Amino acid sequence: MLLLFALMDAPIFVKVVILFLITLVVFTVGIAMESFAILSFQEKASKDFDKEFNSGEMLDVIFNKLSNKTKIHAPLARIFFVGMKELTQSNIRAIDFSEMYAEDVKRNIRVRMLSMTSIEQSQIALEMKGSISFLVAVAVVAPLIGLLGTLYGLMHNIHDFSAPVNYDAISGIYASLASFIISLAVSVVAIMTYNILVAKINHYTMEHDLFGIKVSNILSRELDFITTNAYQRKAIEMKNKPK
Repeated sequence: MLLLFALMDAPIFVKVVILFLITLVVFTVGIAMESFAILSFQEKASKDFDKEFNSGEMLDVIFNKLSNKTKIHAPLARIFFVGMKELTQSNIRAIDFSEMYAEDVKRNIRVRMLSMTSIEQSQIALEMKGSISFLVAVAVVAPLIGLLGTLYGLMHNIHDFSAPVNYDAISGIYASLASFIISLAVSVVAIMTYNILVAKINHYTMEHDLFGIKVSNILSRELDFITTNAYQRKAIEMKNKPK
């Protein structure tokens, strides 16, 4: 209440600064809540997919389920999907692995699968960090804006102290100091929120990296399994081929 009365007597510039800082508080809290909600949703979606992935279900079945979705929300599912998609699009079942070029083809497919999963992991990390970059700007700019309002208010009201007691001048200085206090509070909240979100994102990124390696290894074994079957089919065809 005291701040409200002081704000009414403060200079116009100080009023604008305080209102701007209050707006900044609302935006900072909104972005923080949205970021935490998105991370929590993605974490739950990834845990659900990880259970499905480790359930022993066929990779083709899991891939087909993801293909039918309009958007894949789980980061782990996205990593698996791009790797499996690259393996599927390579049309390896149509390749004659009895030819001399077969090993080069397998090597190139492995490289492409690893590249696609790595690119997707980097894209996910960028998406998670993109929304919190605003918090860094708030943490840096808010104290400067508050300090600017404080200094202006002090300069504006300091000449009013010629009288023994000037309550308007005191109220103006109080409001000016309040702008700096609010700006520091905004900065502290932004810095703490940013550090918490960065720690969570780094933890998720490490999980994504480990899962990407796991997916690459599984898809590599799948590639070896398919090529082994191709060799066996070729051997059977050669054996049954009429002389």
